[in-house]
Order: sequence, then C-alpha cells, then structure tokens
Amino acid sequence: MAIIVVFALLLLMFIIPFLPGIIEYYRKTDADPLFVAIGYSKDPRYFSTSFKHILANSIEGLKQGQSTVNVKLSKRETIEITADRIIPSGNEIDHLLYIKGDLTSGNHVKLMMDVFATGNVSLGTDNIVQVLAAEGNVNMAKGVSFKRWVDADGKLDISANCDLGISATSGNLLRIAGNCRFRRLYAMPIVSGIINEPLIGDYENIFPANKMIMDISFAREKKTIIEANTEINQNMIFIKSVEIRNDCIFRGAIKSYGSFNILENVTICGNVFADGDIRLGNGTVVLGNIFSQGSIFLASGARVGRPNIIKSVIGKKNVTIEKDVIIYGYVATEGVGLTI
Repeated sequence: MAIIVVFALLLLMFIIPFLPGIIEYYRKTDADPLFVAIGYSKDPRYFSTSFKHILANSIEGLKQGQSTVNVKLSKRETIEITADRIIPSGNEIDHLLYIKGDLTSGNHVKLMMDVFATGNVSLGTDNIVQVLAAEGNVNMAKGVSFKRWVDADGKLDISANCDLGISATSGNLLRIAGNCRFRRLYAMPIVSGIINEPLIGDYENIFPANKMIMDISFAREKKTIIEANTEINQNMIFIKSVEIRNDCIFRGAIKSYGSFNILENVTICGNVFADGDIRLGNGTVVLGNIFSQGSIFLASGARVGRPNIIKSVIGKKNVTIEKDVIIYGYVATEGVGLTI
C-alpha cells in the first residue's frame, strides 16, 4: 500500500508542472493577442538586393569589351555580359547572363542559370528560369516556371499558369493572373486579375485616426455569429469559430481560437489573427495584418492594407486568392499559394 501511495505522489508531482499548459491547450483562457514584433522588419526583396551586390563586386574591374568571363560568386561561374539580348524560341542557356539593356525570350526557352538585366524583360510562353532580377519591368507570358525567384524594380506582370518558385517581388506593381502558384509575394501593391491600376480608397475617411482603437487589451466574446451591420469599437477575442456577417465594422483588431468566416463588405481596422482558417468575402477591407495557423482565402474584391503602409497576409497551410484582390505588402505561406 505504501508503495502505491508513493508512486501516486510521484506521478502527481510529475503532472502538476504540466497541468496549466494542458488546461490552456484544451480550454484556452488568455485574452492577449498573438505576439507580433511590430518594430521588426526584413527586406522582402533581400534575394535580389544580395544577388545584385555580389554580381557587381564580381565583375568590377573587367576589361571593356569582355563578353564571356569566369567569375567568383559562391563558386567559379561563367557569365556572359552583353547588350540588349533576344533569345530565340527553344534555346537553352546554361551560364549566367548580365544584360546591359533589355531581354526578350521566345517560347520554350530554358535559362538554367541566374539572369540580371538593367532594362526591361519579356519572357515567352513556357519558359523555365532559374533566377531573374531586372532593373526595369518584367512581363511574362503564360506557363513560365521559376526554379527559385524573380524580382523587378519596375512592374511585374504575370500571366496565367505560372509557377513563381519561392519568391516573386516588385519595387512597384505586381499584377498576377489566375492559376499561378507561389510561396511568397511582395509589392506595393499586389493585384490579382486584370485590374489596370488599383484605385486608392478613402481609408482615412472610414477610419479617422481618433477613431482607431490603440488599446492592446481585448474583450472576450463567446458569440459564434456577429449579425449584419454591427459596429464594434474595441479589440475582440473570440473563443470559438465565428461568422461575421455583411457590412459589419470593427474599429479594432480581432482574434479567434477557431476560424473566421468574414462575409461581404466587412471593414476591419486592425489585425485579424486565427488559430484556424480565415476567409475574407467580397468587398471586405482589412487595414491590418492577417495571420492564420491554417488557410487563408481572399474572395474577389477583398482589400488588405493601404498605400504606403506595408501589411502581411500569412497563411501557414496555404493562401488562395481570387481575381480583383488588392494587397499592399507581403503574402506568404509554408504550403501552396494559388490564384484562381
């Protein structure tokens, strides 16, 4: 009997330190928002910036007129330095290209090594590209596939059925058509579909500075439905999945331990965080960041962020974007990003 009591006490002493964590896992009680390091920033175009710096250092001091040389990057590489370049359909190039001007490629071209152009780039149908950095605009036809990344200082226009590798970034407008796959996107703004130029909404009129909720405290809410046309002037935390119906206005941030199904023409001033999935309906505007441990779906007409203020859309499992969506800033997923 004494042995059983001692064993039970030892077992209890082992469990007690883990008890608060177990309770929190199954019955969440905190009302604090997910931690976000607001002051932290990372260059979303780091790949391009680093590549250009390494390339500039590698070709420094080359004699005028040299066209193909062996340079030291991460290892010894052959690089071709040329003026404006047109690559005929069906060609394959297996060395680096440094183009002082514009690049135009035909259909079914394979660029198996990194490419840098000081001008504009136009890629033909079904090209395969390792890396592309351009100081001008980049326009790609249907079916272009990137092994790693693409970056343009100017506009980046992406046609349907493209695979953008791990990163597609622009210093200007990134316009992306349907049925494209991605992991990370960055531009100011990102536009899905065929919108010519995004319209700038009167966000300051909707949310004057003195009406925005700056208090970091969150009010707890057990409701699973927020009825249409509701206005809420505080930060909210929902302990279950919730449906937010049409034309609601939140002048603060919202967080859910479940999922968010946000219907049409909802406006949210702050961040949207969820342990589950997040769905934004047609015409919904979120001025803050969006983060989901699950999936994010942005329906046609959704808007995230506003001009000159970078925001992020992060869906851990995947991100799906319909046409006519505008995002000011950054989109990322550990899974698959898809435009439809």
